[in-house]
Amino acid sequence: ARVYVAFDVLLRALRAAGYDVTYVRNFTDVDDKILKRAAERGEHPLELAARFAGEFTTDMEALRCLPPTYEPRVSDHIPEIIQMVETIVRKGAAYEVEGGDVY
Repeated sequence: ARVYVAFDVLLRALRAAGYDVTYVRNFTDVDDKILKRAAERGEHPLELAARFAGEFTTDMEALRCLPPTYEPRVSDHIPEIIQMVETIVRKGAAYEVEGGDVY
């Protein structure tokens, strides 16, 4: 929680100083760990991620952290992510290995 409290302090300080701050905090609701845990529990991955997101939000509220201006979720941006990765690979700034992982 320390990193979120630190960002909250920074956000409050910048706003108090008169800056118009857009605070974006993404939520990774699709990744290997979530897929694995959901499979182990027999649960849909997005349902599991939504539950974790709700618990996280409750924790942030308990810490009195300000909410983000935007909170995009990975699952809402899959096509854009795929396009971005394909562009990076095509430009030679990344490469794909056996199994489909990209570095």
